[in-house]
Amino acid sequence: MSRKIFLIRHAQSIGNRDNIIQGHYDTPLTELGESQAENTAIWFEKNKKELNIQSIYSSDLTRTRQTAQPICEKLGLELITKEEIREAFFGKWEGKKEEDIEREDPHTYNSWKDSKSWVPEWCETFAEQKQRAITSVKEIVNQTNGNIIIVSHGGFIYAFLSVINPEHKDLILNCTVNTILVENSLFKIEEINFLAPNVEKIEKVRC
Repeated sequence: MSRKIFLIRHAQSIGNRDNIIQGHYDTPLTELGESQAENTAIWFEKNKKELNIQSIYSSDLTRTRQTAQPICEKLGLELITKEEIREAFFGKWEGKKEEDIEREDPHTYNSWKDSKSWVPEWCETFAEQKQRAITSVKEIVNQTNGNIIIVSHGGFIYAFLSVINPEHKDLILNCTVNTILVENSLFKIEEINFLAPNVEKIEKVRC
């Protein structure tokens, strides 16, 4: 029997707006982000019967919990948080503005900016993030029944999609819904970067 996972990147956070490298650094949603989350929740509510969501997970960071909570309220489900589905860890860069990092260490910053998978030595590696992503999503699938929402982070979702399809290159935008079909323990990408109606598209932000 097939199931679906709806992987949602959190809505715009203060860190996103201010070009701060977040990772595990915790910032709340902006006013725009709150609107994105609310409109996404409205879409899930309108399609409640068809989508048949049985459980909702998010990382334990504020920006993901604030994105997930309106959906929980409209679907009448309890939010379950998991530290394992956090964003990648960026070490000494976390909490710093990108322009400050670029000024302090332009070579390392630009090497990271030009690659979707390379990271400096103080960061969680892309291979580590991919392993964490696939392991934690499999655990959630094995612990649940029916269709699932997982609210996580751009880097985490990108890493997971890269495990399913190594050719995947699209950055994951704020508050987009990314649909994965689960069938016979296999994952298949159905849709990437879907925005619910009235959710403003934000092209810029990487992590």
